[in-house]
Amino acid sequence: MVDEILVIDGSQTNRTVSKVKLAAACYAPLLASTGADGMDAAARLRPGVILLDTNLPDMPALDVLRRLRADPRSRAAPVIVTGAEDPALRVALLRAGAEDCLARPVDDALLLARIRALLRMRPSTEEVTPLGMAEEAEPFEGPPLIGLVTERADLAQRWQAALAGTGRHRTLALTREEALSDARCPPDVYLVDGDLGGPGAGLRFLSDLRSRLATRAIPVCMVQPRFTAEGAAMAFDIGANDVVPARFDPAELALRLGSLSRLKKRMERRRASVEDGLRMAMVDPLTGLYNRRFAMPQLEAMAERASTDVADMAILMLDLDHFKSINDRWGHPVGDAVLVEVARRLATNLRPSDLIARIGGEEFLIALPDLHLAAARGVADRLCAAVQATPIRLPSGEALEVTISIGLATRGRRGFEPVTDTVERADKALLAAKAAGRNQVTVGTCPAQGYRPH
Repeated sequence: MVDEILVIDGSQTNRTVSKVKLAAACYAPLLASTGADGMDAAARLRPGVILLDTNLPDMPALDVLRRLRADPRSRAAPVIVTGAEDPALRVALLRAGAEDCLARPVDDALLLARIRALLRMRPSTEEVTPLGMAEEAEPFEGPPLIGLVTERADLAQRWQAALAGTGRHRTLALTREEALSDARCPPDVYLVDGDLGGPGAGLRFLSDLRSRLATRAIPVCMVQPRFTAEGAAMAFDIGANDVVPARFDPAELALRLGSLSRLKKRMERRRASVEDGLRMAMVDPLTGLYNRRFAMPQLEAMAERASTDVADMAILMLDLDHFKSINDRWGHPVGDAVLVEVARRLATNLRPSDLIARIGGEEFLIALPDLHLAAARGVADRLCAAVQATPIRLPSGEALEVTISIGLATRGRRGFEPVTDTVERADKALLAAKAAGRNQVTVGTCPAQGYRPH
């Protein structure tokens, strides 16, 4: 899919030139000649990056930017403002949410590198709000910690003094070795001297940061002692999130660092959200055990390893006895508490290599790799005893005795039986255990030797 870049520019000539250059770089240019048309296009088309020029016929670019940031449909689109030469306007634009402000004439290589850098960050920072639901508010966060990476103590002190005047940041002076070796309390943003120990050393350090797991996600602002468009473009392509000249405006730099710190926090929340989603897809929220969706593929993999290793594997199907009567008499909250406690007792009596999952209301599945029938029967008996041994104390103070029934089936050395058939044999054995009076273990019948799949 080709990334779409929205150009909002009042000059027909500029729009035409931008269209040609973006198309040559394999982007899909979208063009708008007024601020109103640009805001509408941004809301409808969701471009990857917005290029907003200060030359607009209907409204100031600052107003357009503020409205883009206020609209949930366009809020996530990064904005590069072109034609922002006035320092006060640059600060206002950055405060309103612009990712960068470039003065005319805009260097083509620098602009394209800036676009590439923003597009690289997009998968980590895009946040889609479901239709009809309120957008999650940004949580309150304290002042960000800025790691000042330079080999020159006097330069670190000048940077600290400049940022101290803005009152928005905490700073920590770091050498190159300290930044790469001590990741116990990493900063929110690195501010890196481009001449870190010599010309070009800053770029090598940037490459090191991006290659290491502990630091690859921390935003980096590179300070170029001899700022050139070519050097800035190279820094962006190696992994910098921003590049500023050595003679920076402290207020502007503070806004840029604050924006990068918020970027890091959004990335962290995004990763946490993905991890939570993966965990929810794997884990039963009540008991904390694996769920059926995760357990069945794992069971297939365990069976495959058992067959390869010519080892036995046992499968247990468990069911709480008379569980419906518990719910009917004490209610579902008590039933949930019983399930949680039974799950805990089962899990604490298994090995780390064993698989346990809640696959139904009161039904559990356990896989025991590398165990023959006699040893697996011993585990099953122990689980029955562990559940029954101590009555479960209810919130009312009553003690409830709970028992389980278990169906057991083994597989492995007999070779080619599908694992689903083994589960079915264990399930039939469970039904037999319940029919025989519950609170016991029943072993399922073994398939005929030489079994082959149909």
